[in-house]
Amino acid sequence: MYNGSKPSWYAFVFQADSNLEDSLIEKIYEALKAEGLVEVDRPFSTSPLNLLPLFQNPTELFAIYKKHPFCYKQGDFPKAEKFFSNALKLPVWSHKEDKKIMQLYIDGIRKVLDNYHNLI
Repeated sequence: MYNGSKPSWYAFVFQADSNLEDSLIEKIYEALKAEGLVEVDRPFSTSPLNLLPLFQNPTELFAIYKKHPFCYKQGDFPKAEKFFSNALKLPVWSHKEDKKIMQLYIDGIRKVLDNYHNLI
């Protein structure tokens, strides 16, 4: 990092309880959307690399791997895959004028999580 520079993030990725069933995570996601939290996302861009086609079949792009074949598959990195399956993503609001929208998201998330048992 250069002297005087500051790190930056494009999103806040957080995880729902890893003990919840996948169907409940999806219901929570849909409930957040129903609350008007339209920027909540189930992020594919943060998936483990072993789930991407390039890493499952690299020979399509890199012919050298025909001589030295390898591939990854679903299940090779179970902890990363579990985190990804329970992940939700929000944008990172960073300006004072964003405070109102941040509070709306905090309130909406609290409402959904306080009432998640109704989703079961």
